[in-house]
Amino acid sequence: MSEGSTQLYKQRGGMETLEFGPMRITLVASGDGMEIIRHEMEPGARWGLYPDPDWKALETVIVMSGNLAWYHPAGRKVLRGGDCIVAHPLREELAFEAQTRVHLLYACSEPVFQFYRQQAQKMGEMANMAVSAEAKVGHDGNHCHCVENLALRIGERLRLSPASMAALNHGAFLHDLGMTRVPDSILTKAGSLTVREWDTLKMHTVWGSGMLADTALAPAGHILEQHHERFDGSGYPEGRRGEEIAVGAQIVAVADSYSAMTSDRVYRRAFPADHAVKEIRDRRGTVYHPDVVDAFTEVISAMNGSAGR
Repeated sequence: MSEGSTQLYKQRGGMETLEFGPMRITLVASGDGMEIIRHEMEPGARWGLYPDPDWKALETVIVMSGNLAWYHPAGRKVLRGGDCIVAHPLREELAFEAQTRVHLLYACSEPVFQFYRQQAQKMGEMANMAVSAEAKVGHDGNHCHCVENLALRIGERLRLSPASMAALNHGAFLHDLGMTRVPDSILTKAGSLTVREWDTLKMHTVWGSGMLADTALAPAGHILEQHHERFDGSGYPEGRRGEEIAVGAQIVAVADSYSAMTSDRVYRRAFPADHAVKEIRDRRGTVYHPDVVDAFTEVISAMNGSAGR
């Protein structure tokens, strides 16, 4: 997700196209309820299919070119040009990630593009709201992206399920969406907050979750609600502790803290990365889940190693 990244426009020939960040989806043909949709995915783009007991459609995914990682309950497989997956109906969740630039065709015996269209509009609105809210509390426009990217890397280290990764993808980017309902007088206040103002600010977690409740992004709601809970029970809004806190929320808590510490703010310069890592490791088992901190440390080490080569 990204600010302004979800767009709707017409291509030559009247084909309708949606953009979801690094993925472009085009309705190629439709008729008698059947739709053929082209997906163009940049490296790192993710897409998934999830079972629904009321959904009986025939669905086919045909990889035209590129390498597409397929994550499914039995493991991971790389699909290449000519590979095909058929489900009628889909009975297990499927998750895909482009390893290279990928072109694929998705055919479905029931209309689905309208759902994509609605999701694109809602995601675009919420993404812009989330970025705007972060700016009001002193984050730059890249904070949502940084939290999202780091959270997904941690989730991969922890081998989260495809459905959990999809929720993490949305929840990480939108984690502070509820800040849009906090009065500007509180968000921009120069001095200390009163007890009442602080209680209002903390409600952004509940409000954010509620804003997703009636949308396709509802599975990410628990991340928005719980990302300020702390492993030792000292967080908010409910004082959850340990395994009572959803793993996606615990991941976002670490990713959010690291991004905030390593970014310039209005009132201070960014901390060095090694300082931020130490701060998080020092709070392992108190503020942050030990397993999440360990995975985070491995991710940062791998990222630094890649940067050094």
